Amino acid sequence: MKTNPKLIGSLLIGASFGLVVLWLFIKTGYEVSLGGANISARDPQGNELASGLPITRELLKIIIGNASAKEVIARLPLSVIVCLTGHLAGLWVLWSPKVGSRAKKRFFLVQMPLFASGFLGVVLWMSSLITRSPVDGKSIGEDPWQASAFASWVVASAIIAFMAWRAERKAFRWPDFAAQQRAIFGDHMLPAGTIRQLMDEERGER
Repeated sequence: MKTNPKLIGSLLIGASFGLVVLWLFIKTGYEVSLGGANISARDPQGNELASGLPITRELLKIIIGNASAKEVIARLPLSVIVCLTGHLAGLWVLWSPKVGSRAKKRFFLVQMPLFASGFLGVVLWMSSLITRSPVDGKSIGEDPWQASAFASWVVASAIIAFMAWRAERKAFRWPDFAAQQRAIFGDHMLPAGTIRQLMDEERGER
C-alpha cells in the first residue's frame, strides 16, 4: 500500500493543532478555576485542585468546562498565535503545487528552532509516560506550559520535514553520463586504452 505524504502530513498538522488548542483550554480553565470565587475547585470525590496535587479525570473535566472560548482568546499569548498560524501555513505549504520538496523541508525545519521550547515539552511528556507520574497543577500552572503546548508541533514538523527530505531524494536523478558522451562523441567511441597508446607513441618519437 502506497502512503500519501500529504495526507499523513495533514493528519499530523491537524492533530497538533487540536492538541495545542486543547492545552490552551486546560491552561485557561486551570487559571479560571483557581481564581474564581464562585467556581468549584474540587471533584465529586473531594480531590482539590491545587499546585502540587494530582489532576484527576474529574478535575480535568471541571478545568476544561470552566474555560470558555472568550477566556481562551483573552489570554491567548502571541507565541501561541504564531504557532497556530504556522499550522495553517504548513497546510498550505504541504498542498500547494507551487512549493517543491526542498521548500517544504526548509519550512518545517524552521519550525523546530522557532518553537524550540517544544523539545523540552517532549522530554517532559516522555518522562511523565516512562515514570507514570500523574500530571499535577504545577505542570499546568507553573512549569513552562508553552513547552508542552509546542511539543506536538515540533514532533509533527520533524516528521513532515523527514518525509519531504525523502521525497526530495527520490526526485533527484544522477546525470546520464553515458548519454552525454554519446551526444558529444557519437556512437563510435574509441577503444579502451587507445588514448594511452597514442600518448606513449608520441613520447617515443620525441
